[in-house]
Amino acid sequence: MHISEIKDYEISQIANSIWKEIIIGSNNMDWDLFSKRAAPSLKTDELKSNIEHQWKTNKVLTTLTQEFQEITILRREDEVLVLYKQRSTEVKGELLGALKLILEEGEISVAGTLIK
Repeated sequence: MHISEIKDYEISQIANSIWKEIIIGSNNMDWDLFSKRAAPSLKTDELKSNIEHQWKTNKVLTTLTQEFQEITILRREDEVLVLYKQRSTEVKGELLGALKLILEEGEISVAGTLIK
């Protein structure tokens, strides 16, 4: 089965739960929570170091609001991209959040995140 075959409401439930954990992990600079659902192949010391550096240098990544709005779900054969409207408590305006999900070892895992 491909992740793109999973129904929208199921993807939304899973993705929104993951997105909430990522927000909390990012705001608290908590790598373990932030990467809890990351694909095993992505949990590297290099990525951890990169993310920790971003937390220290990019205020928006540690001031995300708990409220967000799912915009849409985009599908490809082996991945799903969930887009969010996100805000920060410190930076004015709306942000675009993206959560890339894959099916790895039979589990839905995070293959990437973006806040822009």
